[in-house]
Amino acid sequence: MFKQLETIESFVTPSNMKVTVLYKPDFKQQSMIIGVPFGGIHSNVLNKQGHPYHSGLAHFLEHKLFESESGDIMAAFSSLGANVNAFTSYQETCYYFNTTSNFAQSCDLLLNLVSSCTLSEESVEKEKGIIVSELAMYDAMVDQALVKNMYQALYHNHPIRNDIGGDADNVNAIFKDELVDAFERFYHPSLMHCVCVTNQSIEEVKTIILSHPLAQNPSLPPQVVSLPIEEPNEVALLNVSKTMDIEESKGIYALKLNAHSNNPMENMKMQFAIRFILEASLSEMNPQYQEWIDEGLINDFFDMDVDVSTTYSYVAFICEHEHLDHVFAWLDRALPSLECDEVSLNQLKRRYLGMSLKALNKPSSLSKQMIRYALNDLDFFDVLHLFQDMSLDDIQQAKMSLLSSLKNVSKVKIEPIE
Repeated sequence: MFKQLETIESFVTPSNMKVTVLYKPDFKQQSMIIGVPFGGIHSNVLNKQGHPYHSGLAHFLEHKLFESESGDIMAAFSSLGANVNAFTSYQETCYYFNTTSNFAQSCDLLLNLVSSCTLSEESVEKEKGIIVSELAMYDAMVDQALVKNMYQALYHNHPIRNDIGGDADNVNAIFKDELVDAFERFYHPSLMHCVCVTNQSIEEVKTIILSHPLAQNPSLPPQVVSLPIEEPNEVALLNVSKTMDIEESKGIYALKLNAHSNNPMENMKMQFAIRFILEASLSEMNPQYQEWIDEGLINDFFDMDVDVSTTYSYVAFICEHEHLDHVFAWLDRALPSLECDEVSLNQLKRRYLGMSLKALNKPSSLSKQMIRYALNDLDFFDVLHLFQDMSLDDIQQAKMSLLSSLKNVSKVKIEPIE
């Protein structure tokens, strides 16, 4: 039903790059994003010598691809009136631009950006200092420190323990050959996904992409071998306490779940089901919500995060309170009694449908959502049906998964320096 409301087409290039084009004729802003399945958690991949990649390698490579022998890539995009950027997450690295003009030329530039990796040892060495300084800046941010400490408290061995950017020791141990090795393995066209949200016709976009060398000449991707992840169900640390130069104590109450599988669609379904029951029980949908606000248990900083991936799953409650133990005790009491009835379920379906339809009017954020789904072999519009078809049985399964994890809790505190 939802797909019929939009003009959308997917195709595969001769080089096996997967492309999705969403045609929005009345929109001025246009966006293109290219993603590869290489992110912060892939430090368990073995290089040509059989050694695991250094953590932070995907982020390092993202930095280096913006270097070009032909000149300043950022300036080239700017001259076309396009804004270009990139990001590395735990799961992927993505490169994108937004523009209102010169879409075809900008597409060529972005395809060029991910097509080659020309590095020198000197430029790699220079970049190390830049990245280490960037990591130090992030370490001084309380939000970043909370998340980093949460992952290290939840997980014993999983690569998600490592920061996306790595640490100073790992960054300084990265050399040109390892960067080239990662590029050759993960930036192969057959592993890439491309999403365009544009006012150009689908046929015009096809012509632009298919005429680029990256879309031609099929070849087999290099083999990717990873070390198995052996992760126990129990958390690594029950409690973590740190101090920083902040005014108010901040914390995370995190549950380590065992709700993930090798099926991306089932993982997404579980993620929505968990989010639904949490919102039904701990948001303004609960009649007690105002009491929790009055008691200071919930404020503007309070948030809930759910992530169900193929190799890990967790729920995190991010909070701010003078006495974090009060919030943690409230969550201890509240989580065993989570509920979501049919009225709340239908209300949440309408809410999420509204948010998703709004996203269709924002090309930049829409393309990012679509690429993340695509890299997990999911379709944005199929996901809309996923939560619209959610049943109370699905909610009950999510509840059981949460209840079985209540003994696997890590509590992280970052408090002001006295």
